Amino acid sequence: MSFVRVAPRALAARALFASHSRVISTTRPPPAYPGHIPLNSFENAFLAVGSAVMSLLDPYRADLIAALGETTAGPALPRLRDIMLASPEGRKILKERPRINTTTVDMNALAQMPEGTWGKTYKNWLDRTGVTPDSREPVHYVEDPELAYVMQRYRECHDFYHCICNFSVNVESELAIKYFEFANLGLPLAAISAIGGPSA
Repeated sequence: MSFVRVAPRALAARALFASHSRVISTTRPPPAYPGHIPLNSFENAFLAVGSAVMSLLDPYRADLIAALGETTAGPALPRLRDIMLASPEGRKILKERPRINTTTVDMNALAQMPEGTWGKTYKNWLDRTGVTPDSREPVHYVEDPELAYVMQRYRECHDFYHCICNFSVNVESELAIKYFEFANLGLPLAAISAIGGPSA
């Protein structure tokens, strides 16, 4: 039988890493909602920078863009939540938390609506562009469940802005929508995408 000698420094490093891993696993708070991944401040900053860089290299990585939006939202989400709380419609949405996807919205019913209605216009846009409302990433990195829903709501309403502006799905249209979103919602992701998008 042979033995492999391990240097004392390596043993110490392993012990320190194991101890650090135990501390992280015991101090990390439990998820606040299904799919939530709690992050500390360092992890949030690291993910924000990393997702920003990688999104520039590959602007079609929806998961990275979603992570960038969540980790840079800052005070924008509480402000949007407060705006919603100021109206009966907003309070109802926050209470019921409806989702926008093919499970919750009857697409066949939208197709039967008269021309010129919002439902028919939205369905026509989906058919014309080949987009599905099921493509939106779930929120993972926003700490507060209510604010996580606000981010999810923003994400699922994104295609509405394309439809309202009668824009297709391409780089030029996406940049225009990001300016539109930043002017109306003030989310940092919209500004980052609008500024960084042309260089991607």
